[in-house]
Amino acid sequence: MQITGIPNGIASGNSQKYGFLEINFTGPAGTTWVYPQTNNEVFVRSGLLLTSGELNLDNDHNTATGGRAMLIENNATISRTSGYIRSETEDGSGIIRWDINSNGSYVVPFGYDAMTYIPFTYQQTAGASGIVSFGTYRSAADNTPFPPTVSHVRDVSGADNSANTIDRFWNLSQAGAGTATLTFTYAPAEDAGILNPRAQLWEPVTLGWFPASAGQSNPTSTTTAVPTVTTLNTWWTLAAGASPLPIELLSFEAAKSGNYVDLTWQTASEINNDYFTIQRSSNGYEFENIAIIDGAGNSTTVLNYKETDKKPLNGINYYRLMQTDYDGKFTFSEIRIVNFGTKGTISVFPNPAPENNQIQVSIPVEGEYTLNITDASGRIIQNEKIYATEKNQIIPLNLSETLSSGIYQIGIRNENENYNSKLIIR
Repeated sequence: MQITGIPNGIASGNSQKYGFLEINFTGPAGTTWVYPQTNNEVFVRSGLLLTSGELNLDNDHNTATGGRAMLIENNATISRTSGYIRSETEDGSGIIRWDINSNGSYVVPFGYDAMTYIPFTYQQTAGASGIVSFGTYRSAADNTPFPPTVSHVRDVSGADNSANTIDRFWNLSQAGAGTATLTFTYAPAEDAGILNPRAQLWEPVTLGWFPASAGQSNPTSTTTAVPTVTTLNTWWTLAAGASPLPIELLSFEAAKSGNYVDLTWQTASEINNDYFTIQRSSNGYEFENIAIIDGAGNSTTVLNYKETDKKPLNGINYYRLMQTDYDGKFTFSEIRIVNFGTKGTISVFPNPAPENNQIQVSIPVEGEYTLNITDASGRIIQNEKIYATEKNQIIPLNLSETLSSGIYQIGIRNENENYNSKLIIR
């Protein structure tokens, strides 16, 4: 079937299939295009030929409204003269699905508009990839809006890294088990002068970015090639090689083990990681270093670490993990609490309270509680309900601005539990 002349909708449905489908029309750029008429896929059995014009998978040039899909069946081809496919959907729904089971180069001729050609190349080198899905869209200069599950483009120090990140995301997935070289292409307007960008894969469970794999290159000023890729299944972007996006710490835990405290943590991957420092505090505010453990430098596999504090403090111990890079930059984990004190106490930190009157309270047992803050005379200064859904849950608390300098008691209680702690206001 050939679509020519003025733009037309491509008929689609559960049983609608085309042998060869050719898109060949001219019209005002950015205002006319060919598009799938319904949300059902368009099936192409033998070949898709893009002679001229835009095949639009986002239907209306509104990236926020979702798109349509087209399935290129096994052994079918895509070729072009000057036409292109526009994906450009933020939710990843405007996609080409291509059944790939033979080694070779498969080029998806994406374009942002008639003047901006940004093909994506999937070169299978081993295995059988099965149905591979391809989608992409341009973001704003700060990389927003983020695609589904992606929550940031921060660098390894936690700072915003959008200035060093290409203004484009790619949605890639495969049903089979193929190995391929990926070649990402982006428009000059999307790179803001970024040098040697490297492809990084989003990890939707830990909400972080896997480090760039080894062997990447830049065949041209607007392409990045990634060899030996076996995992596609999420969003990708490109960041400057000198300013990579980080993977988040999978976990950091502190648990009482007899008279000791076992400290365990897990990383999904590491970038330029020099060492870890275990820090301990008696008040949740002033910390001391108690152990230093070498990091892995660079790793793309899950690593497990363990350290034991054999001399914990009497009372409440606050622990945190500091991770330091080769360049001296560092980040902290969340605080973990282990109590070697008397039953019936709660932990309050920072203590003394800071100037902004914001503290945190660790609740030993889950439940609904009444919280009272009383002064030295026993008068209730602050009263409210709080809820703990798990053991040792840390709950933020805003103190009343009327609290003057002095020593107060914080008490939380319900019909089964009663906990108390001292609070200092300077």
